[in-house]
Amino acid sequence: MTNENCDPRMTALFAAPSLTDTPPKQQTPGTSERTRTAPEVVAADADILSAASTALHHTGYAQLRAVKLYCHHGRIVLQGRIATHFLKHFAQEVVRHVPNVKEIDNDLHVVCSR
Repeated sequence: MTNENCDPRMTALFAAPSLTDTPPKQQTPGTSERTRTAPEVVAADADILSAASTALHHTGYAQLRAVKLYCHHGRIVLQGRIATHFLKHFAQEVVRHVPNVKEIDNDLHVVCSR
């Protein structure tokens, strides 16, 4: 079958893209769909860290004050050693209620001291 017998609209659909074709430009976000810039993300993460740290300190459990916290794009990481499974899960639940936390990575290790 030759191209002269084909509908030009159909051949355009199945034509292989050339190396010079550029991908379509993405629309720039408007004011209502504004994306957050790096300084705004860092500031938001700092606010989340501060709120999570304050929440853990106000629980009344001294071991939760020693938990290390990290935050990246709303994802909180809890790290450290803790004495009981209850405190591990309690710390996670406390952080879950902090505004703007999107995900929690509970990397607390339960260490029994005898």
